[in-house]
Amino acid sequence: MEDKQIVKKIKQLKMIKPSQEWVVLTKKQIMGDGEEKGFGFKWLFAPIKRPVLVWGFRMAMAAMVLLAGSLLYMYSLSSRTAQNFLSDISSLFQEDEKSRLVSNSLEEVQKSLEEINLSLANLKNLADRKEALTMTEVIKGTASRGEEAIKNLKKKNAPSKQVLASLQKIEDNFKALKEESGNLQKEMIEASLEDLSQRTLSEENKERLAKAKESFSRGDLSTALVLIIKITE
Repeated sequence: MEDKQIVKKIKQLKMIKPSQEWVVLTKKQIMGDGEEKGFGFKWLFAPIKRPVLVWGFRMAMAAMVLLAGSLLYMYSLSSRTAQNFLSDISSLFQEDEKSRLVSNSLEEVQKSLEEINLSLANLKNLADRKEALTMTEVIKGTASRGEEAIKNLKKKNAPSKQVLASLQKIEDNFKALKEESGNLQKEMIEASLEDLSQRTLSEENKERLAKAKESFSRGDLSTALVLIIKITE
């Protein structure tokens, strides 16, 4: 595969983002059917402002963006950094020295993914339940797309053994991150449903809660999450 083709494939990783279906569903549930009601939707992809997560997430996400693109729409790299990384990747199949350098960079990404995984538990401590629940959804979706992107990269190219080993580790960490964030999301949604069941709710929110419980019972966590967020506005 030529350099230009490889660069094109890597650039596609930058397009990884939360699924459009979930974004549309969220907007529809929170803002109404195409009707904006003055609700500030920026919180959905806003940076975490709690000190307990700043170091772990900012450092880890910055590296993760190298492969996962505009993760959570929160953290970005300078165009120069991204361009240099893509330049290194584009030559990893042709030069041993480049392969070694890229492998080292991928190792850093791997470490950052591990740090994100370890930091997930801190989401439970966020005072803003809405923000915490949203983070689990976006992290889970992004991890899933990152895992798939790495798989495709390995299939369509022939990296060196060193780089292949690094890519495999990153793929494994994306998979672990997806599973951990999914488990955490399920746990937090279940706790939220139990908590809301003990509260005095309006008739409208009672209906939402019933729908959220039904969605949760059939494994539709995304819909349950959106309904919970709506109730807790």
